[in-house]
Amino acid sequence: MEQLLDLYSRHPIVVLSGAGVVFLAIVISVVAGFFRRRRFVRTVIAHVSTPGTSGLPDGVTEDEVLRRSALIVRLARKTDAPIVTTLGVDRLWSDRLQAKERASDFHRVIEFGADRGLFSCFLVALRNKRRAKELRAYLAEHSDFLVLRKLSMSGRGESFSGRAARDFFAERLDEIRELAGDPEWPGRYFAVKILVHDDDERSHRAVTEAFDDPHALVRRTVAEEAVPRDSHAFYERLRALYLGDPVYEVRAAAIARIRSEFGELHTIDVSSLDAEQALHAVQLFDERSEDDQNAAIGLLSGKDVEQRLVAARFLVRARVLHGMLARADFGDRADMERTRDLLGNAMSVNVTGFLSVLSENPSPATLMIGAELLCQHGDPSLIRELAERVLRIQERVIPGFTDLYAATLRCISTRGDESTLSMLSREIPRRVTSPDLLEIALDAVPSGHDLVFRDALYAAMADPAFPARDALRRAILRLDPADTLSRCLDIVTSDRDRNPHRVRIDALTILGQLKLAYALQEILENLSILPAEEAREFAHDLAEYNDKELERKVKYLLDGVDGAIRAAIIAALPSTGKKTFLPQIKSALRDADPDVRIAATWALVDYEETRALGQAVDMLRDPVERVRTSVARALSAGGGPSVLKSLAATLEDPNEVDSVKLAVIDGLGAARSADAVDALVSVIERGDQLRDATIAALGAKRDKTSIARIIERFKDADPDVRSAIADAFTAMGTHAEPSIREVLEEGIESLKPFLVEILESTGYVDSRIRKLKHRDPSVRREAASFLSLVGSPAAFRGIVLAARDPDADVRVEVTKALEALASEDGTELLRDLEQDPDRRIRKYTHWALERVRAKSL
Repeated sequence: MEQLLDLYSRHPIVVLSGAGVVFLAIVISVVAGFFRRRRFVRTVIAHVSTPGTSGLPDGVTEDEVLRRSALIVRLARKTDAPIVTTLGVDRLWSDRLQAKERASDFHRVIEFGADRGLFSCFLVALRNKRRAKELRAYLAEHSDFLVLRKLSMSGRGESFSGRAARDFFAERLDEIRELAGDPEWPGRYFAVKILVHDDDERSHRAVTEAFDDPHALVRRTVAEEAVPRDSHAFYERLRALYLGDPVYEVRAAAIARIRSEFGELHTIDVSSLDAEQALHAVQLFDERSEDDQNAAIGLLSGKDVEQRLVAARFLVRARVLHGMLARADFGDRADMERTRDLLGNAMSVNVTGFLSVLSENPSPATLMIGAELLCQHGDPSLIRELAERVLRIQERVIPGFTDLYAATLRCISTRGDESTLSMLSREIPRRVTSPDLLEIALDAVPSGHDLVFRDALYAAMADPAFPARDALRRAILRLDPADTLSRCLDIVTSDRDRNPHRVRIDALTILGQLKLAYALQEILENLSILPAEEAREFAHDLAEYNDKELERKVKYLLDGVDGAIRAAIIAALPSTGKKTFLPQIKSALRDADPDVRIAATWALVDYEETRALGQAVDMLRDPVERVRTSVARALSAGGGPSVLKSLAATLEDPNEVDSVKLAVIDGLGAARSADAVDALVSVIERGDQLRDATIAALGAKRDKTSIARIIERFKDADPDVRSAIADAFTAMGTHAEPSIREVLEEGIESLKPFLVEILESTGYVDSRIRKLKHRDPSVRREAASFLSLVGSPAAFRGIVLAARDPDADVRVEVTKALEALASEDGTELLRDLEQDPDRRIRKYTHWALERVRAKSL
């Protein structure tokens, strides 16, 4: 104050002007408030006076109405208009009363909103003694039964303390019991909530009858709060609710009560229930119970799709399916299959929540199953996360990576968005050094996404060193045909130096596979781009063109001057299956162009024209070496027994020149005939100077029939010939090993020693022994099984090392092998194993034999 006086004494004008401004602001505020209040009153009166109106007037908010509650009360007392109920202020007061328990709101609801808010007053009264006294006074003034009904009907199922309410209404419990039979559910709920805490027999009867009440909230209330007099009878009522009630919240309340108070009585066998009861039971299985989990797994494995759904949802809640997916292991393929089938059943009913494991540091096997499942169902956003994880894994770091990679790319191709498809596109140049993975990536390219894949695919096609050309062409054929046609025509019709030959071959092949009739002339005129073998394959596509048009164009070109085109067309014709041009092909055997002569010879082979081929034997003396070689191959491949006999005679002819003999030997090496093997071995037996070429020809044979005949000749040959044949097997390398193994597995005892000798000489047995250390149990099982089949000392030295393999199937193979040794023929080998210089061999042999002896007891 002293400071203000001091300021006034020094600056009186300033102080007076400032005070004036403040005073003026107060006056304006008061006047503005007066006018706002007046406008509010007019708006409200006009609104409630309009017939059929309800709710708040336009421009008036709930907050404003609540702020002016006192004004509304005064207006309501002055007029007969239903201001409170029309505006809905009674509801607003009731809601605020429950939230803040204001005494003013309590009084307003009692006076003006009892029909809507009396239950709110009741809830507050149960917590506030002063409000309880006021509510009792109100109820005493309205002592008729209807006031209790009005109280109950103003509620909508709000929870309250039934015990406190029972004490509150201790003098009016008869009226409460009457409410238990009210036709409206709020009255019955209100009554039952109170009567469950009353010991009177009449109250108990009303509560018991409420187990069958039409309203779910009433049934839930008795399930949760009723006090049992007969425990077993009460349990049976709860069990009936748990299994039979159509409302989930009631069933949930019933089973919760059972588990908390009647666990010793409760057992459930889903198989003994009807279909609906089984569904209810599974919905509320205990997530912590292993018995419930196992029962749910059994239902998920079944064919009933309704039971699958509830079982799958339960197993997701219990995170059982999450655990199965997370524990998947490539080392146990059988378990992986079971897991995949089970999770697939869950996904068949659109339960996919367990796939969230893919975001939780999953194992490669988990990723594998996830990829297979995501191909059909599940959150598509998981596909990108799956792809990012899988594509980061280094090739060959884990067993089964190729399968995982393929499943992931199928998933991207089937359901991936643009971003994941772009990841697939980037895999094409990235995998050029891994042909197997590259082919998988190319085969995963989907149709309809040209903008994503076009650049990568055409760039790969333009690179002649790019591998997996077949898969690349298949991928390009899934692009827009209009763009592909234009690009390929540009390549095949441009100057040959402009594009590498490999690229031109691919472009022409793609043109044929597009099967566009209007491009047929361009295709045929450029057919010479293809090598002979590819031209024959290409002709399968030509066979699908219009017959008459194709024949007309072929005849035109065969009558033309260009030898390369004629050779290419002749080479292709047999694959069309059409023999219209056979006369022209036969006459082409004498064509001036060497390539035409070669093509004609092979065409006759493909047409299986054996008699015409017999006339081609003279071409073995063709002046052009490549014609002689090709004819020899053709005659060996398709000439039949008589032609092969002529070829063998050519080899025996001392007057025949070596160049012709070399061509015949080369041809016999390509023939898939046991007679060809005999002809070649005969050359070796004669000590012919062409021995090296003959060994190479034998080494070129990889088919099972030829190998079986070579082994027969090996068995009966003298040492020098056997040495030469062994050299041939060495030349075959790993290519022949599968065929040799097939012959071994046929169990021909007379051939077995020689087969084993060959496999040991090529190092195949040693490679199988090394497989016994492989991380994948399936590889170890296969190796152990094969070594048991071989049965040689070297094989058994390897197999005993697997006697303590962690995989049971591997140990079974070891035991079976040693059981085979426990015979008279195996005694010497067994003695050698027990005396082996390697300590581990001796130890494991002894240990394994103990197992065999124990098994025989």
